[in-house]
Amino acid sequence: MQLTNVLLAIALAPSLVSSLPADSSAKPLTSDPTAANATTSASSSSSALKACLQQYPFEQVYAASSNYATYSRPENENLSYKAFAIALPSSVAGASDVVKCVAAQQGTQKLAVRGGHHSYAAYDMGGGDGWTVLDLRKFNSISIDSNAKTATVGAGVRLGTLAQELAQAGYALPHGTCAYVGVSGHGLGGGYGFASRKWGFLMDHIVSMQIILPTTGEVVTASPTQNTDLFWGLRGGGQNNFGAVLSFTYALETAPTQIVDFSYGYRSNSDCVSALLALQDMVSTTSSSAGFPADLTAELLWITESAANGGPACTLGGQHIGATRSQHDAVFQRFRDAVKKHGGSDYDASQTTVKSHTTWANALADDLVMGGFDVSDPNSDHEPYYAKSLIQPEGTLYTKDTATSLMNLLNEYSTTDGTGNSISFAGFGPLSLTNNLTLSASAAYPHRDTLFLYQFYSYGTTTDKVRQRMAQLVDQAKSISSSAQWGGYVNYIDRQLQEWANAYYGSALTRLKSLKSKYDPNNIFDYAQGLAHA
Repeated sequence: MQLTNVLLAIALAPSLVSSLPADSSAKPLTSDPTAANATTSASSSSSALKACLQQYPFEQVYAASSNYATYSRPENENLSYKAFAIALPSSVAGASDVVKCVAAQQGTQKLAVRGGHHSYAAYDMGGGDGWTVLDLRKFNSISIDSNAKTATVGAGVRLGTLAQELAQAGYALPHGTCAYVGVSGHGLGGGYGFASRKWGFLMDHIVSMQIILPTTGEVVTASPTQNTDLFWGLRGGGQNNFGAVLSFTYALETAPTQIVDFSYGYRSNSDCVSALLALQDMVSTTSSSAGFPADLTAELLWITESAANGGPACTLGGQHIGATRSQHDAVFQRFRDAVKKHGGSDYDASQTTVKSHTTWANALADDLVMGGFDVSDPNSDHEPYYAKSLIQPEGTLYTKDTATSLMNLLNEYSTTDGTGNSISFAGFGPLSLTNNLTLSASAAYPHRDTLFLYQFYSYGTTTDKVRQRMAQLVDQAKSISSSAQWGGYVNYIDRQLQEWANAYYGSALTRLKSLKSKYDPNNIFDYAQGLAHA
């Protein structure tokens, strides 16, 4: 049975389909959601919580511990929060005990789950002072069942380890390109990567999860046949909302043996505008012979001439799965022709790299994709940054004038504070498996009509000016259509976003809020942009 059919079978499970309407009453937040929400856990029960935790032998870190600074350091160095306790169990029973101890405080203490420690807003530390952090780094096993063509993966595994072990065994999954990102939050929020047009999101390959429930500490399975409401809600809305997921079982793909990795550079801002219009042509078509087939996923990164420092003003990077170099060149000629049609020049050969691979491991480890699998030094994975996301629906299109206006604004802002600002456009469109509407019935993830997934990214120390200008770039992009149903990507979570609940959860919001009330009535698993505050 083809894996696509397996995924569709999951999607069509009758118990997963919901006809609940969208929530039109989600509350907007202030510019800092933590100001509108009591983010610091009450201290009155701290002693009782600590006494409860210290009954158990698993590793625990407190403010007075010598390794507290190491364990409490956020991946985003613009943020800093002081956890009350960091618990690092190595067993299911130990993780359950952590949840039970926090639950015993009847909502006066809050719990944050940390998988890969890569939350943009440091919500893996709670996003405020006083949280207890359930750190799952010791849940790092990977078990492959070749007969079932599945892998069961601990919630503390990072993408680099996952990619390497699967590739060595002849298997693959769609996922992101940063080796240090954890599978847990990545998959619960979606999980986009350079194989996503062909294979969907990482979320779409989850066939079951082991989760600790908030009120009882009970460990249950969520799947198409067990706790089906949780199986729906966790995939797209499961980041620290319904409990602690300890492991994931994924349906695997066979690792391809012909792959082309590519990065095409363009010299000028005007060429980059033409490249955006060309990418729009390639992914908005329903014809695989006219645009990019689903085998090819591409992402355009705008850097601008003013910030290029001798490099390209933009690059188009990605992967072409199942293609030889000559096959890739033939398909990519369509893009080159489209760039010229829109008035741009051809790519700069001196700023371009295209590589053919015959093993999936080599294709992923290439500098054009993951740059290796090593995750042995998590403390090296820290930098200051600020990011925003935007999801542009199909049918909402740029003209040359509107694309030029966005480029001009980015060029003006590209070196504002920090070390540079950029915009990336990941192209999906109707041929992308991520947009398969049948899959939308099985998961809370609502954005199954995406044309472009954007990331607005600012390196360096975040100032009010940076936040303001990033917001202006988003507004400029959205100005191409005031009637479109724009969305946001929860994996690029932004604590400054207004109307965040509708942006991230869309038509799934009402049902997700109901699940939150059902499974976590005391709001033990909490953060400022969690479902309890939607």
